[in-house]
Amino acid sequence: MSTVLPTGPAVAGAVGPVVLPEVVSWQAALTPYATAVVSGDDRIDYAALDLRANQLAHHLVALGVGPESLVGIDLRRDVDLVVALLAVWRAGGAYVPLDRAHPADRRRWILADTGASVLLTKADRIDESAAGVSHVVRLDADRWAIAARPGTPPDVAIDPTSPAYAIYTSGSTGRPKGVVVTHEGIGNRVAWAVLEHGLSAGDRVLQKTALSFDAACWEFFAPLVCGGTVVLAPDGAERDPAAMVAAIRAHDVTVLQGVPSVFSLLVEEPDWVRCASLRLVFSAGEPLFGELCQRMLTAAPGVRIWNTYGPTECSIDVTAHPVDPAQLTGPVPIGRPLPNLRVQVLDEDRLPVPIGVVGELYVGGVGLGRGYLGRSDLTAERFVPDEFGAGGDRLYRTGDQVRWRPDHTLEFVGRVDNQLKINGVRIEPAEIEAALAAHPDVRGVAVVGFADPAGRKRLAAYLSGRRHLTAVELRDFLTDRLPEALVPAVFVPVDEFPLTPSGKVDRSALPPIETTVEAPGYVAPRTEAERTVAAVWQDLLGVERVGVHDDFFQLGGSSLVTIRLGGRLAAASGVKLPLRDLLAAPTVADQARLLFGDPARDPARDQANDQAGETAGETAAEYPPVARLPRTGALPLSYAQRRLWLLDQFSPGSHEWVVPLLFRLPATLTPDTVRRALTMLEERHEPLRTRYLVENGEPRQRVVPPGWVELPVHDGRAESLTALVAAQMRQGFDLASGPLWRASLVTGPGRDHLLLLTLHHIASDAATSVVLERDVRELCAALAEGRPADLPELTAQYADYATWQHERLTPDAVERELGFWREALAGLPELELPLDRPRPPSATPPAPTCRSRYPPRWSPR
Repeated sequence: MSTVLPTGPAVAGAVGPVVLPEVVSWQAALTPYATAVVSGDDRIDYAALDLRANQLAHHLVALGVGPESLVGIDLRRDVDLVVALLAVWRAGGAYVPLDRAHPADRRRWILADTGASVLLTKADRIDESAAGVSHVVRLDADRWAIAARPGTPPDVAIDPTSPAYAIYTSGSTGRPKGVVVTHEGIGNRVAWAVLEHGLSAGDRVLQKTALSFDAACWEFFAPLVCGGTVVLAPDGAERDPAAMVAAIRAHDVTVLQGVPSVFSLLVEEPDWVRCASLRLVFSAGEPLFGELCQRMLTAAPGVRIWNTYGPTECSIDVTAHPVDPAQLTGPVPIGRPLPNLRVQVLDEDRLPVPIGVVGELYVGGVGLGRGYLGRSDLTAERFVPDEFGAGGDRLYRTGDQVRWRPDHTLEFVGRVDNQLKINGVRIEPAEIEAALAAHPDVRGVAVVGFADPAGRKRLAAYLSGRRHLTAVELRDFLTDRLPEALVPAVFVPVDEFPLTPSGKVDRSALPPIETTVEAPGYVAPRTEAERTVAAVWQDLLGVERVGVHDDFFQLGGSSLVTIRLGGRLAAASGVKLPLRDLLAAPTVADQARLLFGDPARDPARDQANDQAGETAGETAAEYPPVARLPRTGALPLSYAQRRLWLLDQFSPGSHEWVVPLLFRLPATLTPDTVRRALTMLEERHEPLRTRYLVENGEPRQRVVPPGWVELPVHDGRAESLTALVAAQMRQGFDLASGPLWRASLVTGPGRDHLLLLTLHHIASDAATSVVLERDVRELCAALAEGRPADLPELTAQYADYATWQHERLTPDAVERELGFWREALAGLPELELPLDRPRPPSATPPAPTCRSRYPPRWSPR
């Protein structure tokens, strides 16, 4: 038994199974003469919509349509389309949209794949794609026959778990795959939109998404279940920002949804500032950034923006996040799960990952579709058992990488299958796109990988900008925000991005890299400095001819090759340049000036600089790399180590510096295997076996040989995990005698092991916890499989860095820094900030605990 949307406060968690055609019928009885649909100058009220839908539904039932039937729909965006969608549902069937932008062969294949025996269309749209369909209903030519049918709903019971629509998406096999979504799934999504955002009779939703995309469904039915109005945009408006803005203004649209690629064009329209009726904007389909939100809010400050996320397989959206108007830059989170849905972020072993760690997003709950039509193999691959749920529960593997933020919202990272690996570095294009989108003059960006003529993998960034942006300018902007390996080698300007019918960037239609790279006229090296640089380039890049104005990155250079370039140039000139300077100087002429200066410079000024120790080489000198040192004696502490050592001296052995690390391991591992892996872990990471001594009044660190790691094994059935963790957390560490870490393993039949590590904060922090967990997993797997561990070689350890830092930050260097800040801060008043409670004379590590109870209905969230 389905339920209609409750009245009263918008309590999304109270929504039960909602069957949309029944709710529309209920709404039509409440407001029969309210305007339901607007299409240009045409209008239809709820009573007329309900009548026509019932008549067409009877016609479909007479043709054999019923529960589980799939009905093809090939109609343009007008009132007849809304009638057809509602009629298919009233007859018990599910609709299959056919997009006229797709070839006839594809449409014919979809109809054959669904086994649809009925197609709803119009006389002027019939073509060869309809061949093989038993019943082609022409809504114009057959209008009188349809109007003769009863105006009451057919006697058809609609099961909430029955299919509502089947939408075909691209498939890796070259043939599209049909995603089957149920009534309870789409009903839950529409109910959330209405209840959470208070949609009502006063709202007008612009329907502009092509029917072949699932987001179109809620544009149709969210207004129809709350007494609002569906405003049908003119054909092609989804690709025409001016037409979209005109429709918003002409019909006082209050609710708009779209993708960031389209919104970035909308805000450029002069009349966007006049869209005063808008109150809600929903962004989906692509990562949303704070910069774009700010541009939208500047022109329409009263608008509330929501970022939603979800795959077609999960009834449009599974998470949502209200955009904080105070967020000026960066990616907007995708938020928390919608009511009656649950999300999990899992690693490659399908185990939950901690906050801040990237994993794959899995989705469960009523929004899950049935699977892929006629593709049981693919359904089994993507819709997997929920090992953490009740028996029979399923999860959908989205293939999207996300991470939990500390505020328990999700942040989208990118696609698993969009990862690039260049120069051995795994790269997620979305991260680079986010950095470039923060540039104030970048309107849009798409980052792709490509192979140059020599077969080398490289990065390219396509950009549309508000002005001409040079590669040097963009590289300089990115080097402040990204690792060198993530800075694209090539920047390709585009006037506009090619878009798919859904409004997303069509990466397959981007212009080829080879035809867009600028090739300036060749100018031979003119000076000895330029000839030196050009010779290094030729040898390093394997090119025959290098000109003065050639671009290092366009000739095949990369951030990794730039490191080698710096070494070659230093050997040839005696001047070592910082990597950042080389990245910002991509031509032979630029690098020659960096190395040897301007030929026209003033000799007197050079002499003065030499006397002051400020020659070009010294100014640009780069710190030497961290070198591996012998472990023959004690070594100095880094400043971070000194701070923690000093704090420990106030209360030696205090448990306030104990850092926990708890994660799952496969139950197939024996405790002895885990113990051996931990012993190898201590051998690999010196901070785990470092002792802190005082010599001549100064703290020093000494690395001791690795030993056998103890691993107590606990029975999870007999001991409380909470008590075990609390007991281990209460044990502090002796920095002088060690050890600085402990381990415990919790086992139990039919469940994974739990490994608990506790470490002194001087040996671990949040970043190293990730490294330790990675290494433990790989060492365990390698031992179990009888192979060497696949871990990166450690060319230096933390003690080497501490010594390196100690040599760099001499007392003179520190005094210079302190002197600068003393002068900069001189004269500023000292603030006495009020406190709500007096601070005790000494620290009290134990903190009070506040317990709260939450209602059961919150648990799905």
